Amino acid sequence: MHGLVNPGMAQHLASMNAVNFDDLRVREFVTEERLANQTYMGTSADILNVKEILKLATVSSGEHGPKGKAFSISFVNMRPKLGTLDLGSETQNLLTRLEEKQRAIKPQWWADWEQSTNS
Repeated sequence: MHGLVNPGMAQHLASMNAVNFDDLRVREFVTEERLANQTYMGTSADILNVKEILKLATVSSGEHGPKGKAFSISFVNMRPKLGTLDLGSETQNLLTRLEEKQRAIKPQWWADWEQSTNS
């Protein structure tokens, strides 16, 4: 069995016709798209992290949703600033802003792929 890290794996996959070049996700690796894709994926990771914080805060707070405060660290003029974060409204607002950002920066090829899989 071949592993993805084995020498010659790309040739093996190509010989099996395992790569569907009509799939919009199969793309040439170009510098212009790399940063956009990286930013989009980073924002997606941030969303997952905030959702996990909300989930854990809800579990610990009960059915009424997240309550209480958590420590936060931000950087102002390159110096760390310790503060608190309201786990309810502030965290939900952060999630909303991140989701809006994610929609705004979604790479066009990704949107095209989603559209093609929903039709």
